[in-house]
Amino acid sequence: VGDYSAAERLWRQVLQVRRELLRPGHTLLTQTLLALGELLIERGRPRDAEPLLDEALRHQEEHGLTTHPLTARIWVALSRVYHAAGRWANAERAAQQALGQQQLTLHPHDLSIVDTYRQLARLAMARHDVRRAREQCELARERLTAATRVEPEVRLRLLLTSVRVALAAND
Repeated sequence: VGDYSAAERLWRQVLQVRRELLRPGHTLLTQTLLALGELLIERGRPRDAEPLLDEALRHQEEHGLTTHPLTARIWVALSRVYHAAGRWANAERAAQQALGQQQLTLHPHDLSIVDTYRQLARLAMARHDVRRAREQCELARERLTAATRVEPEVRLRLLLTSVRVALAAND
């Protein structure tokens, strides 16, 4: 647990400085837009995050970085924004876009794909598709099992998603 207000304030200051110093599309600027967007999502403000994430995605597309791992993270964050807004088709499309990129470009031990599987599981749960949610959790679990080093927080987030799926299956 941390001081999210202070973190947001600091990310906004970093964003302002990077906008002044860096050209549009610079990776550091895009990373800052994504980090602030993800923070706003965590704070329950996905609508505030959407324009930042749209800008980050536009930077990636305009500079030919559509297959860069950062772009997949932007798609996952946008999927979470769309999910929160009840825009299910957009959320699914964004998550699938991220997954497609990650499957083509990521090293087999890269764990960023786990967040994409978790998002797809959450979307399946929103549609009451427990079977699909379980499949997504299992794919994430397989990736974690294959990894040599996994942060406990990543394992915990997947476990919580799996518990939600199991509870929904029993309803």
